[in-house]
Amino acid sequence: MVVLAASAHENAAGTALLDRVAAQASGTVTKALVDQGFKNTVVDHGAGLGIDVRPGSALAAQ
Repeated sequence: MVVLAASAHENAAGTALLDRVAAQASGTVTKALVDQGFKNTVVDHGAGLGIDVRPGSALAAQ
């Protein structure tokens, strides 16, 4: 779990974190659950890396 400071920009931190995970996990991470504060930028970036990123509201629907 990663917790961001209130001053951190979620999209920038989210894309950077996904880049690190993709590089270090060698394709073993395929799903990520994120807070609703993350925007489509992070979801789209994850998709490009082969990671299915789902906002917290997706959890409530399951």
